[in-house]
Amino acid sequence: GVLTAGQVSSNQSVIVTASYTSGGVTRTGSETVTVVNSTSGGSGTVTLSSVSVTGAASVNEGTTANYIATAVFSNGTTQNVTTSASWTDNSSAATIGGGGVLTTGQVTGNQSVTVTASYTSGGVSRTGSKAVTIVDLAASSTSKSINSTSQNRTTLPAGPVAEQPLTTLGSFNIFAVNDLGMHCGDLDHRIASILPPFNVLHAVVVQKGTSSLAPEILTPTDVDVVYSAASNPNDPALAKPAAAPIFKTNFWAPNPVQPSVSLAFDGYDPFYPPAVLSPSAVGADMGLPAPDLALLYPVSGSGALVAAQQDMPGVGAPYTANNPQSFKRFDTDFPFFTSFPFGYRLANMNWFAADGIPVAPFDDSGRPNSYPLVRVQAKAKTTALTGTAGQILASMDSVIPVSAEAACYKCHVSSADGGTGKAACIPGVDANCATQGSPRSQTAFVVARPAEDTAADVPADARKEWAADNNIIRLHDAKHGTHLQNSTPIVCQTCHYTPALDLAHLGPLGPGDA
Repeated sequence: GVLTAGQVSSNQSVIVTASYTSGGVTRTGSETVTVVNSTSGGSGTVTLSSVSVTGAASVNEGTTANYIATAVFSNGTTQNVTTSASWTDNSSAATIGGGGVLTTGQVTGNQSVTVTASYTSGGVSRTGSKAVTIVDLAASSTSKSINSTSQNRTTLPAGPVAEQPLTTLGSFNIFAVNDLGMHCGDLDHRIASILPPFNVLHAVVVQKGTSSLAPEILTPTDVDVVYSAASNPNDPALAKPAAAPIFKTNFWAPNPVQPSVSLAFDGYDPFYPPAVLSPSAVGADMGLPAPDLALLYPVSGSGALVAAQQDMPGVGAPYTANNPQSFKRFDTDFPFFTSFPFGYRLANMNWFAADGIPVAPFDDSGRPNSYPLVRVQAKAKTTALTGTAGQILASMDSVIPVSAEAACYKCHVSSADGGTGKAACIPGVDANCATQGSPRSQTAFVVARPAEDTAADVPADARKEWAADNNIIRLHDAKHGTHLQNSTPIVCQTCHYTPALDLAHLGPLGPGDA
């Protein structure tokens, strides 16, 4: 009973007949059907209304980019006509060919080009255009504030990493938001660490509704969601000078006390069950593992510990790669500290989650930037949505803010070193300082100074934090009889409980974890 209509030059009538025999008796039934010519003009027919062109607004010189032509008809339907449209451009610096592939040449200074797609249907022709900027990489090696990696570098990179095209098809949308707000990060992790590099993104993907279909929230069956580094041409950070060497963090550096393992492993292994975290599991640009809470705390039955890690887009090839990283989790049911009076369980969230992106507050040119951008994109998982698996359906830029402004040194180093000396003073140097140590708590200890830090390639602000961290744990040892200075790096929350590092939502575990 499936009727397949062919192409017709005008509306045509066809009679479909069904025959059925039972007990030697045969009967027939018929229905007259009109096959509609969808492209011819005239009253009651569907005609071509417009053509739109979508794709990247900027393309690096010497590269290619794909553009999509979409025809819009008078009944509101759309059709991808990329391969059947005629493509033209207005620049000698680029050529666009069949299929909407733009090839750019070398340019001196950024150049503008307009790409145009023309399409004819039923005798009606329409065109659509898009303005594109061809980027001169030589002139813009530091002209973007982009954060693709959290690794350090001795020299400025040759140019910024390439960005993914900011593409969105008309029938889809994506909404992405940071879940933590302004995350606090440490400038130095050698002695003590307040928090690791760690940020969170949530994203919801929607297929828009039509006159006959309601909007639909898409799931991992339909799409993959990824993030990569992005930039803003009007970023205020561009007013700051680029600086080399580039120091972002020493989170993954070898522990000076135990060089066979990293500061990341030594500091944060106590927060995981035995054998969950290994030295190789926290390599450069790799985030700390975060558990799937829905599996750990199911609505019924026993829980299972399943953890995933999020990486920076430049992992494996820092300052050259900007590889889209997949959101590792999809939450429908989301438990939040459910064993506590303030806990709750959310249902039907239907968001993609990326927990633990290890971003640092410096861009790839060494500038401070506490508001790095990521480009979050939904890609078709199969051919079911658009006919092309892997096609970008929707994109948006979102911020994953991170700050290194905790500035413990403001109180915990001497005024001679940029602090106030209120919690670490030196007689004869700081006012109202009778005994070296902390005048506020009246505790004596030997005050560390930034000049005592002999490590290479460490900026001045990180040396101040190194001194401040030393003074904090020396004060703690002197006041409470502990021996923290023999156990660096110290993460305060190993003993002093905070939900911020309780990724498994276990709560305080008893004495020493208050």
